[in-house]
Amino acid sequence: MTIQEYLSSLRGKTAAVLGIGVSNTPLIELLCRSGVQVIACDKKSREALGERAPQLEALGAQLHLGEAYLADIALIYAMISFLSVVVLCKVYTGIYRERQHEKELLGARNDNPVETLVRDEKAGERQ
Repeated sequence: MTIQEYLSSLRGKTAAVLGIGVSNTPLIELLCRSGVQVIACDKKSREALGERAPQLEALGAQLHLGEAYLADIALIYAMISFLSVVVLCKVYTGIYRERQHEKELLGARNDNPVETLVRDEKAGERQ
């Protein structure tokens, strides 16, 4: 897979980049220009970033800045984890209900009067 193919596969998705420094600024720019929704986080203030902040925002990057920048990320992960648990519970509940329904259907088949009669006759023959 080439870098262009990889970037194409990210188009329309969201990526978080921690740190808006010398190394990550070109990465943020590349991702934004490739159609990736970028959330760029840094401990520095908007003023400390200088011209870099408005340049990245002009490309479409969403900036989370300041001392509490990791709190936003922690909140996002907590929400994702919670939603994952909710979804998994719903999936498992659905699977459980489906199996219960199948058991009920099988039980109803076993209560078929003809099958019950045949079963009783076979039981009588054995005695």
